[in-house]
Formats: sequence, C-alpha cells, structure tokens
Amino acid sequence: MKPVVTPNATAKLSNIPNSFVRLPIMPYATPVKTICKGDEYRYEEPNPMVNAIIIMITARNVAPIKLFITGNVLILMFNYEYWGFGTYNAAVNMALEEAMLLRAKKKAAIRFYDFARDSVVLGYAQSTDALKKRDADVVRRVTGGSHVQTGKNILAYSIAVPRDGSFRGYEDMRAYYAEKIRAAVENMGIDDVTADNHASSINIGDKVVAGHAMFWGVESALIHGLILIEPYQMEKLAARIALGKRKIGTKTYSEYDALKNAPTVAGETDAAKNAPQRNNAVKNIMAERILAELAGGKHANEPINEKTVAKAMPLLAKRYGNDAWTEERSPSFTSEDVEEIPGEELNGGLKKKLGYCMYLQVNDRNFRRMASND
Repeated sequence: MKPVVTPNATAKLSNIPNSFVRLPIMPYATPVKTICKGDEYRYEEPNPMVNAIIIMITARNVAPIKLFITGNVLILMFNYEYWGFGTYNAAVNMALEEAMLLRAKKKAAIRFYDFARDSVVLGYAQSTDALKKRDADVVRRVTGGSHVQTGKNILAYSIAVPRDGSFRGYEDMRAYYAEKIRAAVENMGIDDVTADNHASSINIGDKVVAGHAMFWGVESALIHGLILIEPYQMEKLAARIALGKRKIGTKTYSEYDALKNAPTVAGETDAAKNAPQRNNAVKNIMAERILAELAGGKHANEPINEKTVAKAMPLLAKRYGNDAWTEERSPSFTSEDVEEIPGEELNGGLKKKLGYCMYLQVNDRNFRRMASND
C-alpha cells in the first residue's frame, strides 16, 4: 500500500505491512523520498509567492526534515555548503575528497572540479596492473571500482553529507543523487537521459555519459563521479591504461569501442555553442545545473581557500601524495572510519585484471549496445 495524500492534509499512516513506505508528494507525483514509517505527515498549503509546498516530516528514528517541493521535484535535502569549481592536480583533488568527508560529519558539501592534466584514478581496492605506462599522474581514490582517466575533458562532482538518518543506506543515497545528476543532464536540453543504479551510471540513449561511486562512512558519506564533456583522445588513453574485452555470444566487444562511442554533454547540447572556450563554458553550465538540482539556490558559498587546502595537506601526506597509498593502498581505511565501501573489502587483497570503471557493472546486453559498431 502506498499512501496518496493531497496538500493541506494530515495523515496517520498505520496498518502498513512494510517497514518503509515510498511517499508521493501529490497524487500524480513520483516518489521522491524513502523514510521510515512514522507517526504523522503534515502537508501545508503552498505559499503562492514561491509556488512551493512546504512539508514537515516527522518519522521514527529519523530527525525532522523540511523539504521544499516545486511540482514533484525535490530541490533541497540538506543545507549545503558549496565549495565551488576548481582545477587541481590529482593528488590534491583526492585529498580534498577526504577533507569533504570529514567536514560532512557536521555539514553537507558540494563541489565541482577538473584536473590540471590527464590523470589515472585507481579504485580503492585495485592493483596497479591496469597501468600500461606512466605518462600521466596516478592516484588512488577512497571509493571502489576500477580505473578511470580524468582530465580537461571531464567534469567531476562530489557530494558529502552527514549520516543523520536521511538515507537508510548507500543504495538510497546513490539513487537520490543519481536522479539529481540525471535531471541536470536533461536540463542541458538533452533527450533520453536515464539513471542506471545497478551500473552506477547516467546514460544518454543506451550509452554511459557519467559514472559515480560511493563511500559509506560511519559519520558521513560521499558520492562522487565524472561526466564526459568532450571525447577522450582514445589512442593516448588506450596506450596508457588497460581496456577490457568481453565475448558475448559469438562476438567480442571492447571497452575501447564503448568509450569511442560514448556520448558527451558538449556533443549533445546546444549550450554555449559559439563560446570561444566551449569546453570550459559547458562544464560551468553543467555544474550550475547540478547545483540547482541539489540545492535550489539555497546553498552557502564556501569556496575552497588556503584554510581548506591547509586542512587537506595532512591527508595528502598520509595518503594521496604518498607512493605507499598509490601503489599498495597503505594505510587502508578501518571500520572506525567507514561502514562500507560498496563492493570492496577494507583490507583485502588488491584486485587485478579489472576493466574500465564506467563499464564494470554494465550487463552484457547493455554493453553490447554500447560497444557495437553496427
């Protein structure tokens, strides 16, 4: 049973057999929030000045949350700090990720970034065997999966939030933020944009344009990912890192072809069509669209400054600027730091012969379409 309620109504939800319910905001709306079955859900009249429904939710084991809804689109989950959009080298970017996690124990934060030069980012539990040659920066991240190449052709995003009961688990958090990224890509004027939560990807048509990974910490959690703004230089990429192949039926399909066929935001949108530096212009517009979906203009601007970087420097020395971390994943995270890195053991052996991260969880049927040259 899924309760359907209208604005300006108070509903007691009882005699519901399941422990959790999906709560539609209006009869025609899609569910936007998973919460514990609670005592009372009060719906107040929309404020005609802002055309929004203000909903106060009180649920068992969940702190009261105020949600601002326009139509059926959730535009505020947390009171976010916005760390801005910056370009850093790979090691500093990874140190800033952990700094966000530590800060998010008290305050949710959003940031966008790219990389000063081509860089290979390894998964938390991945061996370095994916590296064919070392002509780019190499770093290891806090989240699972496998290697990706980053550089000026991508936009990276990170969202760190407190573990305050807003999400039951990392699957709920992943689904929530995937929908926000999907909607932002669609708002670039791009059709047929979908979120595949099994593969942790955002797709245009049947091909991956963005992928993300998660860190489900004890007191805070992180989701971060990358969006393809412009195509990869495939010959350089293929000479640098391992790309996998799959035999599906009687044919063999390659990650090289899947990446070569991958859509890009700049290739699908008319935004900034005549901008002199279109790559940067599209990245900035894409970041603005995501920020609007996440925070609805109600964020606090807290751009990265010398103080922020100073807090990240011990993390850089401990892990991300340290060969022991990059090569051997030392020191590993412990159960005092993290409840789960999805798909990984905190201190298990490093995995070898992994394919490219954007396709690691894509099923064979979908991968065949992505890599097909027919």
